[in-house]
This record gives sequence, structure tokens and C-alpha cells, in this order.
Amino acid sequence: MKLLVLTSRIPYPIEKGDKLRMYYQLKELAKHHEIVLCCLSDCEISESALDALRPFCKRIEILKLHPLRRWMNVILGVLSRRPFQVLYFFQRSAARQLRRVIDEEKPEHIYCQLIRCAEYVKDVVEIPKTIDYMDALSYGMRRRCANSGFFARLIFREEAERLERYEQIIFEYFDHHTIISKQDCDLMKHPQRERIAIVRNGIDASFFETVVSGYQFQILFCGNMSYPPNIEASKRLVNDILPMVQKEYPEITVMLAGADPSRAVRSLKQSSVYVTGWIDDIREAYSSAKVFVAPMVSGSGMQNKLLEAMASGLPCLTTRIAADALQATDGVNIIVCESNEDFAFNVLKLLRDDVFYHKIASEAKSFVELNFRWENSAHDLEVLLLS
Repeated sequence: MKLLVLTSRIPYPIEKGDKLRMYYQLKELAKHHEIVLCCLSDCEISESALDALRPFCKRIEILKLHPLRRWMNVILGVLSRRPFQVLYFFQRSAARQLRRVIDEEKPEHIYCQLIRCAEYVKDVVEIPKTIDYMDALSYGMRRRCANSGFFARLIFREEAERLERYEQIIFEYFDHHTIISKQDCDLMKHPQRERIAIVRNGIDASFFETVVSGYQFQILFCGNMSYPPNIEASKRLVNDILPMVQKEYPEITVMLAGADPSRAVRSLKQSSVYVTGWIDDIREAYSSAKVFVAPMVSGSGMQNKLLEAMASGLPCLTTRIAADALQATDGVNIIVCESNEDFAFNVLKLLRDDVFYHKIASEAKSFVELNFRWENSAHDLEVLLLS
């Protein structure tokens, strides 16, 4: 089958969750199908990024966006009912460019990642279409309200309401719908949400086989460090949890690893806290730490960082909102904490109790290898696209 794939950014390098999901889906789908990849972008794309994707794609088309027009669209669209992110990503010139690609390639199916891209293809009626909601975005936006300042809270609440309406409206324009977890599916407001297929993320378990050369840090947290939920989690870890642990373990050290650390994350740097920025090989971070702590307080979807840490043989501590998306079992293959005191207590327990440490780490690794494989995830998507 010839498949046209539309994304809101080029899925390489892999420093964001949507990029990771799309990169591995392309890699698996390309084994049996012809891929035409169309990516929105307002900047020049490096040859290294294109080279990483060419083995999977017959054609890669960059749909050019004008940076200033993005913000003009948002400002002019304030009185409309569309989500701000839909306004931000839609431009008519890019839509015309995409239409030319569709006419030239004549794909048999269109796969659209995220509702921010839906406007581009919603009126293409001659070709079957699938949309990947990925997360329950409206719910995730509401979660962000609780930890934001007054003005940011007003914007997030408004965007959450717009997203909730749009998620339901756009549903009818697509033949198939996918989402990353059952938890996210249950949070969708659409009355026919049972029609949304669960297509989970996977893990390349062999890639995360970790050879430990000696621990440099006791605690690790990683992710895209410009993403607000990760910023909030980093601040909670360093400002609230770490001081409790230090009362009994003064020499403990923390690594905050990941791309584009915000000013708030960089300001957390101190003698016991190392902020790395981008790491070429994230396995280096996992192999240098003993415990992975992800004290998430907002966000939605599946936390890929937890999958990677578990596959790397690290015991993981996180909150219920992150653990439920994985359907992991508290006290068996993950440790679920809610209060800062719970996090501090369990960090110390893992560092002091080798039997407990290795039990959680071993069960976590087995759980991920058994339940999260990109081949299985891509197969579920493929069956849907062909149905």
C-alpha cells in the first residue's frame, strides 16, 4: 500500500515523544508499505535528519511554514473556536503544497499524526484517513492549569476547552482513530470513543541493553527539558524530594538529562545536581545512574522515558498518572508514589536494599520486553490501516 504520512515536524532527531513514536512507526511500516512523508516546518531541515529517514520513505516533502504567519494566525484566530495549536500549525500555502503531493502520489491511505495537522486533510474525501490523537490532549492541558500562574492558567483552560470541542468535531472526518493508551482513550469525551484503537508505543529492548561501567549518580530524570510537565517534575525532584533524601544521604547526586533545558531547569544546577542538555546517546545517562525518578504532576500520554529506563534495568519511581498509562503494577515492576515523602522513602529503600532493588529492576525489564515491542505496535496500526 502507498501511505501518505503527515506530521507536524520532521521525526528526527528523536528528542520529543511524537518524533519517537513516528520514527519507529515509519521504520516498521516501511517493511511492507511505500511511504510518502510530509512534514511541516518553518526552518531548514538538516541533511542528517533527512538521511536518517530516507531508508524508510520513497519521498520526503517539507511543507514550508512562515514563522511570523504562525503567530499572526493565532492572534487573528482568537475569536474562532479552533485550538491555538491548530491555528499555529495551519497555513494555506502548506495546504496547497500538500494537495499537490496528494495529486502526484495518489496514496491509498493518509495517516495524520496529532489533531494539529487535521485541518490539512479533513476535507480529502476520496482517500481513507486515519488520525493518531496520540494523547488525550485536552485533558493534559487541563492538568497543566493546576501548576501554572494566573495568566498561563487562563490560556491553558481556554485551550483545553477548544481542544475538547475540536477532538470531537474532527472525529467524524476520519475513518480510523488511534491513541497511545487505554487511560488516554477513557479520558476522551467523544461518545464513540470505543472506536478509538489503542496503538501503544514500543521499545527497542536490544538498544537499551546497558553495560554499567560504574555509577556516577544515584538519581536520574530525563526527557525533553523544555516540555512544561518535565520542567515541573524536575523542579519537584530537586526542590522538594532531594532535600528529604539528603537528610539521610548527604552525598546523593542527581542527573537531569535531556534536550533544550529551559532556564528553570538550568537554574536547578548545583553541586549535587548535574544538568546535561542534549546527550548524543541517552544510554550513557541510563548506565550512569542507579534509580530513575519521574515525579510527574501533569501531562498525558505514555512516558517513553519510563519505558527506556525500565528496559535499561533501572528501577523506576513515578506517579499514578504516568504508571497507569503503562498498566504497570505498583511494587512489582514499578514504584508508584504521590507525596514527596513517598518518593524520598522509596529512593532510600532502593539504595539500601539490594534484594528489593534487583527485584524491581528485573521485573521492570521483563515487563517492558514482554509488553512493549515496536513490531507489535506497528502491526496493530497496520491492521487498522488495511481494514
